[in-house]
Amino acid sequence: MSLTIVNSRIHDLLQTWSASKAAGDAAATGSDVLFLLCGTWTEETMENQRGQAVIQYVLDATRYLSNVALFLAEGKALVVYKEEEGRTVAEGTPVDGLQVTLLRAADNAEEVAAAITSFIGNGKLGSASATQELPLQVGPFAEEVLTTVRRIAQTNSGGDPANVSQLLGELLFVKDADGVRDLQRAAAVCGRVFKEWVSPTLTTEMIKTAPQTLAALREELVAVMSDPASIGLGESPHAAGFAPSLALTPCIFHQGVYLSDLQVQDLQQLNSLTSVPLQPGVVLVRYAMKNKCNTAFISRTMLLESKAPEGAKETYEFVYAISEFVKDSLTVGTRLQDVYTKTMAHAQQVNPQLAALLPKSFGFSTGLLILQQRGMIGEKGTAVVANGMSFVVRVVLEKIPTADGSTYDMELGDTVLVEDGVATVCTKKYRTIDEVVFDVEETKGVEDIIANKQFGTRSKVSGTVIVSGEEQREIRLREIAADNLKNYVKVGHVAAVEADTVRLTELGRLALGELTPYPLPQGSTPPEEAKRGIYVDTQRFLVWFPLMGRPTPFHVATISKVEVQHVGEEYVGLFELFGTTKSNVSFKVHPNCVFLRNLRYTDRTDSFSSIKAAIDDLVKAIRAKDASRKKSTVATASGTLKRSAQPVLLRNVKVRPPIKSVGSLELHENGFRYAYSGAPAEILFDNIEHAVFQPSFGQSMVIFHLTLKKPIVLNGKNTSMVQFYADVLETSELATTVKRGYEDEMREEERTSELIRRTNNQFLNFCRSAEAKMGRAVQMPLKGFSFDGVHARGTATFHSSIDRKLLYSVNEWPAFTLNVEDVELVSFERVFALTKTVDITFVFKNYHTPVVRINSIPADRLNDIKDWCLDANLYYTLSSENPRWTEVLKEILSDPEWNPWDAEGGWSIWNEDSVAGEEDEEEDSDSSYEEDEDEEEDSDSSWEEDEESASSSGSDDSDDSEESSGEDWDELERKAEAQDRKRGRDENEDDAPRRRAPPPQRRPDNAPSRSGPVKTPMKAPMFGKSVPPPRRF
Repeated sequence: MSLTIVNSRIHDLLQTWSASKAAGDAAATGSDVLFLLCGTWTEETMENQRGQAVIQYVLDATRYLSNVALFLAEGKALVVYKEEEGRTVAEGTPVDGLQVTLLRAADNAEEVAAAITSFIGNGKLGSASATQELPLQVGPFAEEVLTTVRRIAQTNSGGDPANVSQLLGELLFVKDADGVRDLQRAAAVCGRVFKEWVSPTLTTEMIKTAPQTLAALREELVAVMSDPASIGLGESPHAAGFAPSLALTPCIFHQGVYLSDLQVQDLQQLNSLTSVPLQPGVVLVRYAMKNKCNTAFISRTMLLESKAPEGAKETYEFVYAISEFVKDSLTVGTRLQDVYTKTMAHAQQVNPQLAALLPKSFGFSTGLLILQQRGMIGEKGTAVVANGMSFVVRVVLEKIPTADGSTYDMELGDTVLVEDGVATVCTKKYRTIDEVVFDVEETKGVEDIIANKQFGTRSKVSGTVIVSGEEQREIRLREIAADNLKNYVKVGHVAAVEADTVRLTELGRLALGELTPYPLPQGSTPPEEAKRGIYVDTQRFLVWFPLMGRPTPFHVATISKVEVQHVGEEYVGLFELFGTTKSNVSFKVHPNCVFLRNLRYTDRTDSFSSIKAAIDDLVKAIRAKDASRKKSTVATASGTLKRSAQPVLLRNVKVRPPIKSVGSLELHENGFRYAYSGAPAEILFDNIEHAVFQPSFGQSMVIFHLTLKKPIVLNGKNTSMVQFYADVLETSELATTVKRGYEDEMREEERTSELIRRTNNQFLNFCRSAEAKMGRAVQMPLKGFSFDGVHARGTATFHSSIDRKLLYSVNEWPAFTLNVEDVELVSFERVFALTKTVDITFVFKNYHTPVVRINSIPADRLNDIKDWCLDANLYYTLSSENPRWTEVLKEILSDPEWNPWDAEGGWSIWNEDSVAGEEDEEEDSDSSYEEDEDEEEDSDSSWEEDEESASSSGSDDSDDSEESSGEDWDELERKAEAQDRKRGRDENEDDAPRRRAPPPQRRPDNAPSRSGPVKTPMKAPMFGKSVPPPRRF
């Protein structure tokens, strides 16, 4: 285990200590030096020791430590440790105004004693309780340090070190960013344990006729918490940091069997009390998990509605309301005892009878230390809420009376974190009344009915497994994350590198082996200049460095920075190399190689300045080469079009970017040619990235879209997207003053439908010919999937290709195309209850690429888009806010340990903070995510089926029954008039008294009666006489 002193944390501890002194805290002002000690760790060593926690915090240890002592004083610190096998301790990054000394305890005890004596001087010593914690430290190292400290304390103050236990606990109330992240991970694992084991296991046991005992279930719970692999954390690099917290005893209780004490000292008594079979009705479970010894806690009450006492649901609603009130009261600047007083007053107003059963505390601060008196949310809690503090908010009701004279208990506990002035619940699942109450149907002859694995749905449980659509999506999400993690590890924890991208730089060509700057023939030797020191070969772009007595060549492209320093009588030359940084494409190509980070040389004369100048000149030349290569990638495409003698033509098509002209699109041997009144535009097949055919399903145009790799010149301007389209609904048709009869409108509608069908087929045939020439598919829309959203200028409709490798919108200009294989994460944002629209952000595998957003998507399309993501093997997350992706990606790029598929540190942890209830509030009618074979076949069917159904919808569907009757208009009119006479009034009139009707006006012969059944006109604009001509090849 490698430990490093975190000087910034020592600085923060000293700042907190100084603030306590300024506030007049007696423990803070009564000590000049704080002494903390860890002796030899044994299985009998108690958890939750203040000295142990502070030392672990300073050394950022993942587990409890042995044989380390820490001394803190104003502006300085001393760390003394005993060398152990497999453990190293290193100095950390310096902090201004702080002097940290690291001392390894060797066989010479006098040296250690002298260092401790020098550090303490005449100062007054303060430590954790001399009668409780210090005697627990055992082993030779602890005895030697304690002997020295007690001797100094006797000399300086005439007794043992002062007890500053409460002060030490308060020093750790506020956590830094790493501590917050560790706690959030622990809370996420608490939720994972509940979801994967607690919920399905206890719901199953509650409906068995012969359930297990509470003690046996508790043992299983501890076993699951002790084995990260059982809850899907086996492959996570953070799995080793998780462990159950035995200081907060894991327990499972039911009605009539309950202990409210979090720390059960007598486990034999607990096992004896819980040696009874689990009884349905009211079941309570609580436990805590640690990550790097940061403790997160969760407790829940589960209700089987048919077995629970009367009024149990109302009682739980009271517990939940009080828990929410406590959480909302944890505002920055509020004293914890004031939170307790305010909550008790609120509870008295809500329900005085239940308020009388509330405990004397609503929780405590948590982290490396728990149950600290100053951090209690009670009458003795003197700590003030601040950002970075975390709490266990726990509401308990004991001995709630029932109508039959018995009692039951309830408990709701969560880990709450205060950030940006707001307290948020980290263990937010399975808290609301809908999530904790369930019921079953009594099924005769079936003893063990399998409970709904997604605990919290209110549906009846039958003899088959009920899995909601949202849960099936979660299962599929985990599978995608697991597959991505395997691929991520397989390539050496770096994303695959495109060779074409790497070749753009000199360093990349060097990494790919395409550049050999110094080909050495057999038997040759380095140049003579290289044998005399550092030599710059400007012809070959090499720098020769003496390494271990031998000249070694380095290409200038591998050098990132050169610094020359004058230190004393010597000059220092520091040559920084790219090493394992993200900017080193060599590291991406060869992730398993060892890279040199820097070289340092000294000389009594300034020989480095001229070397630096020569290297800088070569670096400028390399940058110019790299810029030239990159410029060539975005330059306009070039090449020769091989024209066919009889090309396939698509006539009378327009083009976007818009040109005020109509032309013809020609299909040749190796590309397309668009001929119009201006200079013809040529597009080679090799320059096409995506080809999309978008037929008209009620839209105004049919489109053939091309996304290009390199831009082409069209109408004197560069463009990387080109569309060829034909209008099937002219703008002039949308408004007309010509009065037409119903039959005229129907004929025009039929002409328009025929035009749409014919134009669709013409474009389709052209696309099929293009596929044969290109040797690649033209993408077509996936049947049954589309959604509206805002990407550029306004609302557009987005489609997916049939193979789900492309998401696009080509009806509006500028067009939008997204290659799904380039996407790493889909982030659904602004997702919360009753929202009407949501946003989507696509995060690319290349974190240097800006994210792509689609806004204002109707919320009712969310599940369909989720299912599409899963079909496309895309991982998604849910969020109630819009993250600042620029800052997020910048932080990721600066983190060398970032693993996007780490189960507790990558993208998956974002879903732990998803919108409460979004995942579980699925109705029984929710369309479960499952791949149905028939549905898959339908989705790949031709768009022509949709076109036929679209063109035949509207009035045609409603006309079938009328036209099949064989009755003409006169017959229908006579029947309608007879019906009016029978009713005695016109059907359009209301129940008001009848008045004399005005004289009837003469109807045209071809107009139907208002009262008779008529053909309903299609809801479409009144088209004019002008219809575009049919397209011909």
